[in-house]
Amino acid sequence: MMARPPEPYRPRDLREFRDELRATLAARKELSPEMEDTLVTNFLQQIERAIDARVDARVAEVTRHQSRRQAARRGTVAASLALSIPLIAVAGGIAGPTGIILVLVMIVVINLIDFVK
Repeated sequence: MMARPPEPYRPRDLREFRDELRATLAARKELSPEMEDTLVTNFLQQIERAIDARVDARVAEVTRHQSRRQAARRGTVAASLALSIPLIAVAGGIAGPTGIILVLVMIVVINLIDFVK
């Protein structure tokens, strides 16, 4: 038997919870007092599952956003390293050590600006 994949998150609105609470209260009137704890526990478990699903969805969204930012940051670092070699060669040939230092400082500044964003 194959395991079923988890169902995608579908947010429940307050009307569904209100209806469920009404059904629980109606069932409480029809059932014995001993069943009250079971009814309340089941309703609270539904709310807990809904909260967990919302938290999981938000965590997944934040994780995706962070992954995109990290990928963009890696791209900036890779580009600055790739461009630094010819820039250092040209700056060193034209302005000597001062040119090399200037290029290196600008590369650090560009990467810091990208990091702060």
